[in-house]
Amino acid sequence: MPPSRILVDTNTYLRLAHTIKPLLGAPFGNGYCLVILPELNAEVASDKILSKFGWVAEAAHAENRRHILKFLPGQWRAVELEYARMWVYAKEEFSKTSKVDVRYVAHGQVLGIPVATDDQEMLLLAKAVAVDAMSTLELLRLMLDCGHVTMRTVDEICERWERTDDLPANYQDDCQRLFGSDGGERGKAS
Repeated sequence: MPPSRILVDTNTYLRLAHTIKPLLGAPFGNGYCLVILPELNAEVASDKILSKFGWVAEAAHAENRRHILKFLPGQWRAVELEYARMWVYAKEEFSKTSKVDVRYVAHGQVLGIPVATDDQEMLLLAKAVAVDAMSTLELLRLMLDCGHVTMRTVDEICERWERTDDLPANYQDDCQRLFGSDGGERGKAS
């Protein structure tokens, strides 16, 4: 059975790949596998990203980012058509959504795969067009439930986010809902 792919956007990648190695392409649970779009590689090569997340340039991370979403040739055209349609809708309804965000949601729509992101506009767009989407913390919960990460790893990741002031939206509420804590002392939750 092929793995159930989950498409990871840039902010989720940056929040997890530093700690979970390899993040992409490593099957876990009932055959889940995290993948990216090629656009992520262009985004992480920007000076803005490299100045804050210099580790992304390391060879091991660059190699891991070769786990790009693959699909059948006929699906490519369907994705492009859905992207064009969705971009018109997104410009009208979700003005802060970027073209790359819409591209991720269009892939999720056509291929029937979930998207992991902390981008609030992207989550709203995904919900509006009935694409399964999850936050980074929800993805971490799935990984924990599947035994792919430990609670110690979750704590380490969250502590780094707190230390670097890189907290996802709804962080405390999501920690409470997903781990039974307000962000601190997550280890007591599982």
